[in-house]
Amino acid sequence: MSRELFAPRARLPIVPAVFGAVVAVVVIAGPALLQEGQVSTLVTVIAVAIAALGLDLLVGRTGQLSLAHAGLLGVGTFAAIGLGGRGIPWPLAFLGAVTITAAVSAVIGLPSLRIRGLQVAIVTLAFQVFADTYLFQQSAIKDNTLTFAAPSFFDPATHGFRRLYYFGVVLLVLTVVVLRRIDATRAGRAFVAVRDVEQRAVAFGVQPGPTKLLAYALSGAIAGLGGALIGFKEGTVNDVGTFNLQASLILVAIVVVGGAGSPVGICMAAFFVRGLPNLVPAGASLPLLGDLATAIPIVFAAFLVINVVVNPEGTGGQLRAMRERLERLLAGPRERPSPRPQATNAAASAASAADLRRVPRGLPARLPVRALLVARDVTVQYGGVRALSEVSLEVRRGEIVGLIGANGAGKSTFFNAVSGLAPVRGSIRYREQELVGADPARRSRIGLARTFQDMGLIRADTVR
Repeated sequence: MSRELFAPRARLPIVPAVFGAVVAVVVIAGPALLQEGQVSTLVTVIAVAIAALGLDLLVGRTGQLSLAHAGLLGVGTFAAIGLGGRGIPWPLAFLGAVTITAAVSAVIGLPSLRIRGLQVAIVTLAFQVFADTYLFQQSAIKDNTLTFAAPSFFDPATHGFRRLYYFGVVLLVLTVVVLRRIDATRAGRAFVAVRDVEQRAVAFGVQPGPTKLLAYALSGAIAGLGGALIGFKEGTVNDVGTFNLQASLILVAIVVVGGAGSPVGICMAAFFVRGLPNLVPAGASLPLLGDLATAIPIVFAAFLVINVVVNPEGTGGQLRAMRERLERLLAGPRERPSPRPQATNAAASAASAADLRRVPRGLPARLPVRALLVARDVTVQYGGVRALSEVSLEVRRGEIVGLIGANGAGKSTFFNAVSGLAPVRGSIRYREQELVGADPARRSRIGLARTFQDMGLIRADTVR
């Protein structure tokens, strides 16, 4: 009888299932134990968590730091109020707010085509300051001339905030699902490539500029969704403090504490950082801490510092480590198979090699072999230094061609010229297509890829 019948069954993800069930029970049953004002606070926390997930798309996946996401949250809020207050149906107002915020975020990301790192963060900071000092101070916003009237099913005046809370939970879950799907797409892998090996991503067929703009647009769209939820809840906004620079810094702190790339950790961090301080009853106190309203900001500041020092991967990293330990504990000790050496049949190996070389019947013994890669008079010059001088080379189908030479002979320079990473004169044709003038990403897409002496692998990628 086949051994496969007695093979151990795939281990069920018990720990994630139990954790998910507990979270689902708390999320569904929690509002029944809270007052209306506290449920309203949770709706705002959900909107902030959605915006933090949008920021994580930039920070965790593309490595771009944004200090303007509270401003984008405000853009989404006021766009939803502006559209809904003019009689546009609320689903279209939501979609319009998402679209407008995505466009604004893409414009903010334009400088990232030329600059990177902290310089990009300064550009986003400039937008946040502009939003604080000018955009959100306009009379149309401050004077509350428009009101986004919620439909009767979600109207807090009639049904309270619980229905709106569950609607926000649905939006939060959909956001997490969409982000998970993005991670599995080519665009998601391109985001990670830009984060890890931006200079070499072009050799993988990734164009860093458009990839960054797409990330900014998607991140802004998610922040706009959170802003639309706030506009839906408030109807009109009397206090723009939710969208100021301090709120942007809090969003960054939520992503860091929650763990970049961990939606569960970020949602938990949003609750503890933004929600829990506002859920404490007025006048509550503890013996050592005194008035909780005064003590909680100090406690949370200390918590942020300790969490970053002790747990650099954030709450999400700690949750992953706990899950792995519990799963190993539940799985029990593993049986490690002992490798058994096998003898090699030299005669059979030689016969197999001969079969590979044998020409099938009906075909001529010699087939015309066309050159895949043809380089003619390739010259690379940097100022007064000529690194390559009129190099010609052909690589035919099925051939393996090596370049041999001393250090400084120009081997790597020739590879850079062929792959588009060096300025070149002459002609380089691949599959009869002229490559001189084509960018490296286009060359990779038509099948001409390269590796590097330092491989430049994407750290988040698995072997598969």
